[in-house]
Amino acid sequence: MSMSALAALGQSLLGSQSWNEAEPLLREALAIREQTRLGEWSTFSMQSMLGGALLGQKKLGEVEPLLLDGYRGMEERRASLGPKGARHISDALERLVQLYEALGNTREAARWRRELEEARAKSPQAESPGGKD
Repeated sequence: MSMSALAALGQSLLGSQSWNEAEPLLREALAIREQTRLGEWSTFSMQSMLGGALLGQKKLGEVEPLLLDGYRGMEERRASLGPKGARHISDALERLVQLYEALGNTREAARWRRELEEARAKSPQAESPGGKD
């Protein structure tokens, strides 16, 4: 399966909360991206998506670095995301909020919720349903 197909299927499974099925596809897609597209925003988005699959499975010990690095990598490359790509940043921020809520860290959850609200205020078009990149 191609990297694009792995990523698309993994993202679809993530969207349907099929965490266990999404994880191996997202891991493989991330491994390929790290070899072929290291430093691109899409690689960081894939990190965040993998973190989301692990979060859904309650594998909390593995999640935080993936979510933080994924978000920070995309944020550093915000200019290259394009208008629709801002949705990926919002998705990453939502996952960070969910992580810290799951960990019971209300201070961090509130911090990331504020970041999410700011990101949505900057890019309201990123929240329109059905927009695929």
